[in-house]
Amino acid sequence: MSGMELLAFAFTTGAVISGVTATLMELATGRAADFGPPFADPDRIVRSLCAAFAAGPAMLLAHVLAARGRGTVSRGVCGAVALGAAGWAIALGVVVIELAWLATVPLPH
Repeated sequence: MSGMELLAFAFTTGAVISGVTATLMELATGRAADFGPPFADPDRIVRSLCAAFAAGPAMLLAHVLAARGRGTVSRGVCGAVALGAAGWAIALGVVVIELAWLATVPLPH
């Protein structure tokens, strides 16, 4: 695979994982996923960080699109946040692909 194909695969993987995680969080709680309670809990910081890392790009994009719809952010800010969410999705995709690859490596005896 070329570098561009790997980048596209990482982005797609991260975007799908983020969307599925955010949707499952919404289905489990009946509320829109966001960076506040019940999704972010100071008593369960590791769980909150993992949930925010996995669902963060989708939550961030949903927030900025809602703000853009209300007219509280400009197109430039919306575009910058969308680029940040895309970078976050790529990072998430790289982590997920690496974990999947490590799961296929046989353990030494």
